[in-house]
Amino acid sequence: MTSVADLGRIKLAMIRHLDTTLRQNYHQTLVEVLNELRMRSVVSQPDPSPDKVFSVILQTHVLTYKPAPSVQRLKEALERMARGKFGLCVRCGREISAEALLSDPTLSCCSLCQGKANG
Repeated sequence: MTSVADLGRIKLAMIRHLDTTLRQNYHQTLVEVLNELRMRSVVSQPDPSPDKVFSVILQTHVLTYKPAPSVQRLKEALERMARGKFGLCVRCGREISAEALLSDPTLSCCSLCQGKANG
């Protein structure tokens, strides 16, 4: 059974995870906007050279930030917490270890079910 102290640490880990996810999503959006502005400035020029357009496309590809972990997973974890189901495997109902939840508070499956899904 997960202790009250473990639950408090898990909630803190979840808040940190949410903060990291939101920061990554913010940076992803910022990069996308900057790339769009770069492309618009090149395309709006009279007769942009193909080399210039290709250069901007290449920069856009290189600078594209990798997607952040899904905010949806955090939302689902918070919903499980509100329903009193947080920390329980959504497949088999077994308890997910506190150590696993501390490393990823959005886990929805126990190690056994996760192993079955990966295997």
